[in-house]
Amino acid sequence: MDDPVDQAQLQTAIGQAVRAARRGRSLTLQQVATASGVSAAFLSQTETGKAVPSIMTLHRIAIALGTTTHELLAQSTRSSPTLIDADVEPVRFRDGVDIRFLSAGRPKLTVNELHVAPGADAGEHTSHTGDELVYVITGIVLVELQDDRLYRLKAGDALSYSAETGHRWSNPGTEPSTFLIVNAPPSF
Repeated sequence: MDDPVDQAQLQTAIGQAVRAARRGRSLTLQQVATASGVSAAFLSQTETGKAVPSIMTLHRIAIALGTTTHELLAQSTRSSPTLIDADVEPVRFRDGVDIRFLSAGRPKLTVNELHVAPGADAGEHTSHTGDELVYVITGIVLVELQDDRLYRLKAGDALSYSAETGHRWSNPGTEPSTFLIVNAPPSF
């Protein structure tokens, strides 16, 4: 994603998707801003392509709009098979964490591939509707559920749980980790 044209197109597409979703639900900028915890000015800048929200902020905006992050990021409908090329670069989720969206259009589940540096984590606990599965491809992933359960997963391990339970993940290892997060129904 180092190509400035690609970044500008993505920024514009995100803004258009947010505006269309907001208008489609007859919501004001202030209503969505209040519900998502961002300022109306920032939301307006997002809609006009002048600002790009972080992935977690976009997730909060999507929830306020009654949709998902994937739906806002989708550039086409799911009318035919969609190939996500291996050369598609991940986007920055936060420091030390990159994410590739492996679902396009309007899938019945979403799949995200995360690349996490040693010591990096998801940030705060999050919760949403549906079920979630974590599958570790390489490295170590620590999944913490808000009810004080900890799961240390290694390559080949999978953990599923209700996404309504607050949860977060981290890489406690000394090597990078790569893992999949699958949500059904789409909720991120």
